[in-house]
Amino acid sequence: PVPANQSFWTREEYSSPKLPRASHKAVVNANVMWVVGGYMFNHSDSRMVLAYDLVSEEWLPLNSTVNSIEIRYGHSLALHENKIYMYGGKIDTTGNVTNQLWVFLIHNESWVQMTPKAKEQYAVVGHSAHIVTLEDGSAVMLVIFGHCPLYGYISNVQEYNLGRYSITTCLYFS
Repeated sequence: PVPANQSFWTREEYSSPKLPRASHKAVVNANVMWVVGGYMFNHSDSRMVLAYDLVSEEWLPLNSTVNSIEIRYGHSLALHENKIYMYGGKIDTTGNVTNQLWVFLIHNESWVQMTPKAKEQYAVVGHSAHIVTLEDGSAVMLVIFGHCPLYGYISNVQEYNLGRYSITTCLYFS
């Protein structure tokens, strides 16, 4: 890109494009963009996880274990210490909105489902997640808002403590 006074988009062409998807999420770690989930318009070659090397500009081959969980869309992703945390979303095959929390271990390309201790945990779609470091140095993932099938649009923030594996619901906004 050339320095410019205004923002602009460019269209990249790829020799081996992947299936188009909507409501997916992506994070970048060590020059690799991890694309996770999404609603796919053609299921002939649907994959839960794709990895694109931003330097070589090539899609990377992945272990088959990356596709071991159900495809979802409208979920959230947050990257912390070479792990990708995925929360909620709508399961493509059932249409159910979930409150599942999964961790993708980048080093061995595998998923681990977390079962956090929680008094109340909302199944949401269309939310966001962000990692925040607290004053004591501990890290939490904040799951912000979203649509819950039971309660509609919620204004609660769910706080997942990455060290204690617990979720608390906070009424930061009302």
